[in-house]
Order: sequence, then structure tokens, then C-alpha cells
Amino acid sequence: MSPSTVRVRAAVWSALPILVLLVFLTWFGTALAEDRYWITLGIQAMWVGVSVIGLNLLLGYTGLLSLGHFAFFLYGGFVGAIWTAEGLGVNPWLGFPIAFLVGMAMGALLAVTCCHLRGFYLTVVTLAFALIASSLALIFESAFNGLAGRAVTKPLDTNFSFLSANNPNRPFVGLYWVGVVLLLLCLFMTWNLLRSRWGRGFQAIRESEIAADACGVPTYWYKVTSFALSAGMVSVGGVLAAQTKLQVTMASGTAIVGQSFQLVIDAVIGGLGTLAGPIVGAFFFTLGLGVNIGSESISERLGAWETALLAALVVLVMVAMPEGIVGRLQRFRTRGRSRRHAPAGDPEEVIELHVRDHAEANGPALLLDGVTRSFGGIDAVRAVDLRVEPDTVHALIGPNGSGKTTLVNLVTGFYKPDRGRVLLGGAAITGWSPHRCNRVGLARTFQSCQIWRRMTVLENVMVGAHTRTRGGLVASALVPVWLRPWERQLRARALGLLAFVGLADRAYEPAGALPFADQRSLEIARALAAEPDVLILDEPASGMHPGEVQNLITLIARVRSAGVTVLLIEHHMEVVTELADRVTVLNEGEVIAEGTPAEVAENPLVIVAYLGEESKDRGASRPARVLEPADSLGTAPDALLSLHDVGVRYGAAAALTGVNLEVREGEIVTIVGANGAGKTTVLKTVSAMSEPLRSVQGEITFMGERIERRSAHRIARMGLAHVPEGRRIFPESTVDENLLLGAYQRRDAGVRADIDAIYDRFPRLRRRRDQPAGLLSGGEQQMLAIGRALASRPRFLLLDEPSLGLAPLIVDEVFEIVRGLADNGVTILIVEQMATRALALADRAYILETGRVVAEGLAASLADDPEVRAAYLGG
Repeated sequence: MSPSTVRVRAAVWSALPILVLLVFLTWFGTALAEDRYWITLGIQAMWVGVSVIGLNLLLGYTGLLSLGHFAFFLYGGFVGAIWTAEGLGVNPWLGFPIAFLVGMAMGALLAVTCCHLRGFYLTVVTLAFALIASSLALIFESAFNGLAGRAVTKPLDTNFSFLSANNPNRPFVGLYWVGVVLLLLCLFMTWNLLRSRWGRGFQAIRESEIAADACGVPTYWYKVTSFALSAGMVSVGGVLAAQTKLQVTMASGTAIVGQSFQLVIDAVIGGLGTLAGPIVGAFFFTLGLGVNIGSESISERLGAWETALLAALVVLVMVAMPEGIVGRLQRFRTRGRSRRHAPAGDPEEVIELHVRDHAEANGPALLLDGVTRSFGGIDAVRAVDLRVEPDTVHALIGPNGSGKTTLVNLVTGFYKPDRGRVLLGGAAITGWSPHRCNRVGLARTFQSCQIWRRMTVLENVMVGAHTRTRGGLVASALVPVWLRPWERQLRARALGLLAFVGLADRAYEPAGALPFADQRSLEIARALAAEPDVLILDEPASGMHPGEVQNLITLIARVRSAGVTVLLIEHHMEVVTELADRVTVLNEGEVIAEGTPAEVAENPLVIVAYLGEESKDRGASRPARVLEPADSLGTAPDALLSLHDVGVRYGAAAALTGVNLEVREGEIVTIVGANGAGKTTVLKTVSAMSEPLRSVQGEITFMGERIERRSAHRIARMGLAHVPEGRRIFPESTVDENLLLGAYQRRDAGVRADIDAIYDRFPRLRRRRDQPAGLLSGGEQQMLAIGRALASRPRFLLLDEPSLGLAPLIVDEVFEIVRGLADNGVTILIVEQMATRALALADRAYILETGRVVAEGLAASLADDPEVRAAYLGG
């Protein structure tokens, strides 16, 4: 199929819904003009449709839930139909724009007080607003006449000349056509906004506010704007309702919440985040329920059952098709639609066209001077100095918990430094917000892929260019997209960047449909759209296969060749070795080394940071065990736990691939490897703490039973306990309560005796048994996490990074505890960043790289194996 044919088909599909709507509205207003019942119901459908379109802009496109929006509807009626005409004496027709502007102002005022909040807390504020709005009617009784409301004394003259003079319903038919105009105007404004930087910003906030902020969207003010526009449209709906009923009655706070929720239901049933969804939902609940069966409408026949049946319908729709009616139809349409292709172009030309022509640099592209940040009195980053030269790739590496991500967040504005300076191109940006940092030339990607999955690939890149585009709110809402040349230019630039990263032929697909490696490439294209001076890539190779990693290396090299300075945070050492001009190494929040990749790899401090120091454990290793040979599947006859060909995916990313592993009764087995290798995922998959359980492939056997599809509590009941990374104690509960929770599934009389034994093993916990666990030191919390696991009387113990964040003396103590547990017969699988210590402690070991086992054997043999060092530092 030719590209021109594809474009014609796409245009027809896009225009078809609005053509169907226009035909229906025209037929309804002419065929039913003499039926008072249906024409009145049609007007109601118009005001509900306008209101739901407004709410959908806030909830469906920006992701903010308000349960007080019906208050704007009521206030719109008072402002536009009563106070404007009676109090100001202006033409009643001006009530619509005045109500819109006043509604916007009220919405903005509410939003300013709550848009710094998220989720549940923001919704609670809107509930309070509903109660306040109702109370004001009692406080200012002269203006509202209390909850009884006021009559509209100066109604609109809707006896238009084009209407039949013989029709007794002429004023109502006129109001119907006013409602049609308002509905189409609100629909047009929404359609326009969605094709502008404003609408793309709203949708980006809905899916990932952090990524939107990093791409230059001032998220707080965009949420305020969305609130204001939404409230303005709902207020206009209130004016139309008032002019129809010739009465505005202020509802109670409870009724306002109930009616607000009805608007939400209309949007959800129709399809949140779709243009047609609000209209389908509004028409369904007005015209649909108004259909007569005999002498009564469906709504009248349902009577007291109406609310219950509608609630059941909402539950059914949310379970069967949470995307709503229109969302489900769009999914079917997408399945049957050919992929739209965009011209790929020449990648080399594209990057010259769409990356800024940087001025000659006289100093570093990025400079950090003594940057420090602490959390809870502990320095996460301490006096860091970093100098990134222009047109280079500068790598920032370090073991888990070294402070790399914290440092990136300090540079890009997500955290503010306690001390120190951050300079971009010689200009201070210390403490600036993320969107301001983006505006002056600093772009980033994220460790956890932060694309906007429901937006298209092209739209993702267009949002990335937010600070490089124009378009005010009024122009974006009222000027058609085909009359905005800057939008065409932006689209061309975005397509060029997609060609540069190899995604031009997937520009019009939902971003969530891309393979994981392509999602990473999309993040890079989106960041390049900001025309950055410095691009920060946070672990871009995480979750990629070796072939994909090589493609990424090529892409980053081309980015550098185009004149973009790159700060690369990465655990794949082959990426660092091949790309980096300079490498800075962090450990425990401090810079411990800097130099070329080869110099850093030989630095003793770096080796110790990654592999740990030689310790007394090495000389006092556990006696070698006599191991029975494995069977044909590689499983030993005495294996307590075995993994056979296990694979796990996080969304589109492969976290584990073909992992084979076994732990035998009484062993200590360790898994070592660089950050992002998949060590923690192995433990979470075994204990069923991993969220994407449906993506687990292969077999996991514990005590002779398959467990890869069992829930976490059932596995725990079998005798397997998990001490997760970061301890994950219950901070508000006391030490003793934490231990009792560890024994939750036990019903025997020995629980208290076992807890006393745990206190004997950890005397410091006994002294703090009645203290909230959140007040313990890091070492004490680690002891509590181990003790909580022991309270379940486990046969098998999973330990994830038990030394993380602990002082050396405490680390020694924790390792002695682990050795003692093994001597008492507990089988242990341990993940540990300090490879030397772990190998000295363990009987056997597995080395993981990018989710695959690359080596295994006796721990004593692997301790001197170059594979271990290569897994951490490259080789």
C-alpha cells in the first residue's frame, strides 16, 4: 500500500467520528424538534457532554481526579445565568464566556492549593472544595438564596429566525442548537489542545510526571492550567442547564460529590483519554436511559434499582474493558490498521539538522564543585567534584548504593544540594527545577525506562522538544493545527530524530508497543529533541542483550560525534570501556578515582569498592563439601532449590534469560555480578516477590515441588524466608512486633521461645525491643530483618545485599551471623555486592552478567577467577 493511500485512509478514519456526530446531531435537532420530551433530553445531553469533556481533560488526559467538579457546574449557572444578567446588567449571551472565565479562575485557585499533592491527597482536597462550595450558599444567603437557589429572570432569547415559527418548542429547539455549538466548540478546543505542546504536556504528566518535568514541562503550572480549563468548560455546561431549567439550585456537599462522581462515571464508561468517550458516555446516560418502554422511560422503569444497576454496569465495564467503550473500539481499529510509515531520511543529515550548533566552549560543559547532599543526617553524596569536558563521553560508575543516581538527581534538579555548586557551560544552575535545567541545555534519560506508553512514538519525541517549541494557550486552543506552522516544523524535526535512532518507521505506533531496546532508543531521541549541551544517560544498557548493547554503543558514539556532551552512568563495563574518554568512580558518596577506563580498572581503591577487601573470612572458609553428581537436567539429587532455564521479563525488558541454578541442603551459595546483572531478580522470582509473575518462564523447584506459579505467602509457608535488599522492616512497628510479624504463619507454641533465641543471637535488639524499628541504626535494622526471617523458622534463607550501607565492622558482624546460621543447618542463597567477602563465605558461586549465568563453581576457585573481576570492571 502506497504512503499516499495510507495517509488518505488515516484521514478518513480520523474524520469519520466527527462526521457521524454531526449527522446525528443534525438529525436529532430536526427530526425530533416538535417532541418536547426528546428535545429537552437532547439539551441535557449537550450540557452533560460539555461537562464531561471538561472533566475528561483533567482526568483522562492529565490524570487528576476531582470529586468536586459539579460545584463549578452550579457556580457556572449562578454566574452566567443570574449574576451576570441581573447584577451586571449585561447581555445574557455574555454569560457563557463570563462563566467560562470565572470558572477558570475558580479552578485555578483550587488547583494552586492542591496540585502540589498527588493521588488520594489531591482528590481529598477536591472533596473538601465540594463541601465548602455548598456551605458558601448558606453563608452568603442573599446571593444564593440558600440551598433553595434562585430563578433565572432574564433568560436567553433562542427564538432564532431559522426555526419554524409554528413549533411550540421553538425556544427549546434554539437552546438545543446553542448546546450543539457549545459541545462542538469544547470538542474543537480539546482536539486543538491535544495537538499542541499544552495537550502533549498534559498527557505526559498523566503517565510520568517525573519524565515530563525532566523534558521541560513545568508540571505544576500545567496541572493548574488543566484544572482551570476543565472547570471553565464545566461552568459553561452549568449555564446551559440554568437557561433550560430557568432555575439554579445549590446542592448539598454530599450531592455535589455524588453528581461529580456521575460525571466521572460518564467519562469512564465512554472512555477516558479519548475525544469521543465523553460524548458516548454522556449520550448513553441521558438519551439512552431516556428511551421509552411503553409509557415510561428506562430510567423511570428502573426506579430505585437505577443506581444499583448503573453501579454494577460500571464494575462490569471496569473489569471487562477498563479503557471504556471508545477505547475498546480504538483497540480493534488499531489491530486492523496498517502501520503508517514515515520517511527515514539520512541519519547523518538528520542529526546535523536537529541538534543545536554549539558555540565554542571555553571551559567544561558541566562542572560540579563540592556538591553534598544528606538524607536523615547521612551523606548520600559528599563533596563531589566533577568536570565534564565538551564533546566527550564522561562515565560515572560505582557499586550499588554509591550515590550515582542521587548525584544525577542533584545535577538535573530533582534534589537540591545542601552545599556546593552545579554549573552548565559556566552558568550556575544549582537548585534549579528540572524543567529549567532542560530549558538551558541539560537533558537526561532514566534508569527505569520512562517513556509515555499511551502516546505515540512521535508524540514522545515532540514532548522532548517542549522547551524548543512555541504556542500560547489561547492559540493552541483556538487556532486549528493546520494553521500553526511551528507544529509542522516540530513534527519534521521529531521524525528526523526518530530516523537518527532507527525508529522512523514506527513513529505512529504507541510507544508501549516497542521492544525494550527500541524504548531505550526512543528515550535518547526524546532527550535529543531538547537540543541539549549535555545529555545524561542513566544506565541506558540495562536489560539489553549483547547485540542490542552494541547497537547502543554505536548510537551513543554518533551522538558524541554530533557535538553533544554525554555523561554516562553505566554498569556494563564494555560500554564504558569502549565509549568513555574519562571515568569518575563513586563509592559511598565520594569520588575515589578518575582517569581513563584502563587506569580506573587497575586502581586498587576501585577494585576494593567493587569486589570488597580480602578478609579473615577468606582464610577461614567453610570446609569443602562432597557433592553428588547432577542428573541429566543438571539437577543434583540433594538440591533443595533448583532453577531450570528460568527467564523473567519486566515489561519489554529481559531481566533473566535461561538461568540454571541449584542450592543443596546445608550449602551457602552466592550470586555475584555487577549492578543490573539480575541478582536481586533471581531472589525475588524464587520468593514470588517479583511483580511480573506472569512473565516467569522455566521451572523453579523447592523441596521437590514446582513453585514458579505460587504466591509469596504459600512459598513462605513451605519454609523459605527472604531478607530483601534495603531491609524493608516495618518502621512504625516496634522491634518485637516486627519479629512477631515474621512468625505470622506459625501457630505453634514455640514462637516466643524462638524470638527469645533471636534476642540471644542479637543482644542489641533485646535492648530495643519496644522501640520503633525505624529509629534503629542501619546495622540494627539489618539484624532485625534477618531476625524477622528467622522467626518463621525457615529451612531456606534468601539474603539480598546484607552489607549494603553498613560500616565495615558491622559488615564483619553480619557475615559472622550468616556463617553461624549456616553452621546451625540453615541453607542460604546470598546476593552480595562485596564479591570477595561473599566468595570467602560461600561453598559455591554463580556469576551473572545481563541476566545470564556466565560462570559457576566452587567459591574458593572463583575467588581468583578473572571472570569475577571482568563481571564488575570489564576485561
